[in-house]
Amino acid sequence: MNMVQSGQAPTARALDQARRPRVVKPPDQRRREILEAATLLFRERGFNPTTVQAIAASAGVAAGTVYLYFSSKEAILLALIEDFEEGLLDRFGQISEEVLAEETASGEDVSYEEAVERLIDGVVAYSLERRAACEVLAQHKGRVGDF
Repeated sequence: MNMVQSGQAPTARALDQARRPRVVKPPDQRRREILEAATLLFRERGFNPTTVQAIAASAGVAAGTVYLYFSSKEAILLALIEDFEEGLLDRFGQISEEVLAEETASGEDVSYEEAVERLIDGVVAYSLERRAACEVLAQHKGRVGDF
């Protein structure tokens, strides 16, 4: 029996849930959206003033959903660090593979200086692509060791 059949008036929350269909996304996509929302809020407001509820609202999920992916706000910051480092290592790997492929195709060695220059360019490009994350990580470098 629903509220209408029981004679009870529906609550605002029940009406909102009835209007808004539940959106199911793959876990990795949902996790990424939460991290992106947290990154922007940490950048704009800072770590301490940002609440898990604000992160959830910005990501378009319930606060409980955030806790399904992260045990705390500190865990979100640690995940940002881990994701950034993983992406940076992936970029290094791509650049290294490109240099080796170039050497193999041409039969000539790429100089040490050229290889290092490409790696530095890759770090700079990656950092610019992930500028918001860089700013958050730079602001909270000391905090991470406290977790």
